[in-house]
Amino acid sequence: MTREEARSLVNPRAERALVRKLDIRVLLPIAVIFFWAFVDRVNIGYARLQGLEKDLRMTGNDFNVALLVQIAPYVVFEVPSNLVLKRVRPSYWLGGMSLCWGFMTLGQGLVRTYPGLIVLRFFLGVFEAGLVPGAVYLTSMYYTRFELQKRMVGLYIANCTAIATGGLIAFGMTNLQGHGGFSSWRWIYIIEGIVTIALSIVLLFVITDWPTQAKWLSADEKRLLVARQVVEDGGLARMDRLDRKALRRILTDWKIYSAIVIYFAVSASTNATAFVPGIIARLGYTNAAAQAYTIPIYVVAAALAWFAAVMSDRLRNRFVFCFLAVLLCIVGYTMLLNQDHISVHAQYGALFLFNGGCFMVLPTLWTWLSNNMAGHYKRAWSSAAQIGLGNAGAIVTTMTFVTAEAPAYTRAYSTCLGLIVLAGAVMVATEFGLWWENRNRDCGGRDHRLELPADERANLGDDHPSFRFTY
Repeated sequence: MTREEARSLVNPRAERALVRKLDIRVLLPIAVIFFWAFVDRVNIGYARLQGLEKDLRMTGNDFNVALLVQIAPYVVFEVPSNLVLKRVRPSYWLGGMSLCWGFMTLGQGLVRTYPGLIVLRFFLGVFEAGLVPGAVYLTSMYYTRFELQKRMVGLYIANCTAIATGGLIAFGMTNLQGHGGFSSWRWIYIIEGIVTIALSIVLLFVITDWPTQAKWLSADEKRLLVARQVVEDGGLARMDRLDRKALRRILTDWKIYSAIVIYFAVSASTNATAFVPGIIARLGYTNAAAQAYTIPIYVVAAALAWFAAVMSDRLRNRFVFCFLAVLLCIVGYTMLLNQDHISVHAQYGALFLFNGGCFMVLPTLWTWLSNNMAGHYKRAWSSAAQIGLGNAGAIVTTMTFVTAEAPAYTRAYSTCLGLIVLAGAVMVATEFGLWWENRNRDCGGRDHRLELPADERANLGDDHPSFRFTY
């Protein structure tokens, strides 16, 4: 389909109706699975406040190890998960993984020993590994590049809401202490695990598949979907075959590596989420109050993320809002590093700044990279590599937020601050690199690729001279 043919098919009224349909059939089920995944992911921080460590005889940095064993599988399994997702129905793959981690969550409520907790959390990480890159990959195949940011942040708002809801659930579970012979922290896992399992069974039949497999799209809607991508995203740039030359183009793409570095630096801060209830408790609040006081932090973070998404799509610029988020994080960490000189209320306010900055930047990073990748395999590989390898930054958090350094956490805050500054510097370099490459293409500097053999030319991905990058 040529651009001229595509433009003739794009009717604004039909396009608006299609996007509304996509929001309901594509986005809503993924938002639901996101919501409960992140409820399951962060509940260990709340369980800690309600006696997890005491009941399982955890000492020293055992809590940090429990976090680490969940994070490690993300690094290993996210790229393979997306490559499998390319070949199977997303409803089966994403819904099936959700069902499995629901059982792992339920098991944590019944576990009696610390080694048992470690095993369950490892497999929780294995089954959760493919969720975020898979959701980003699947969603990006339905929306145009300047529709995608609001949808990504919609998923991430589900994340923010999940963390706030997790605090609310944990607060409510304090009333179940001793009920049925279980401690209140066990009820957190039991109830959330049962809900996850029930939802997953429904989601197996509700999560959408790839556009070509989507029976709920008519033939005209599928043609419109393709036409929109040709007009808005440079649909001539495709990579639907993973051969040796395509793999070389993927592995030598500097944009993927810069995205991994940025994500690594930011994820160290994002994964401090598990420690936020404990940080608040050490400011002088009771454990129950600390759980409740986490809620406003993530409500504000969700509002900031939505603001960044709307303005980023409207201005068609990702860099500005990523960099603004970095500045918020820097201010927040600077305040926490000077906690001896500021009030308790100011320290609590600093948690709003660095959490708000992190939640602004992550969905923007997902979108920025996806906007600059073209073709099924390129998007599958890049989104999984960015999130999977970038998630290794969470290891930094688990190794620096150690009990012996509480409540000051000077080393942890200093390390996270240094990584955030690194993220900002790489963002600036990436912005310049994208601008330079677009300028080079405008001057015909990549037109020699049009002389390649037809089969290779049709599989260039974003190396195609017609493709333009998003800043």
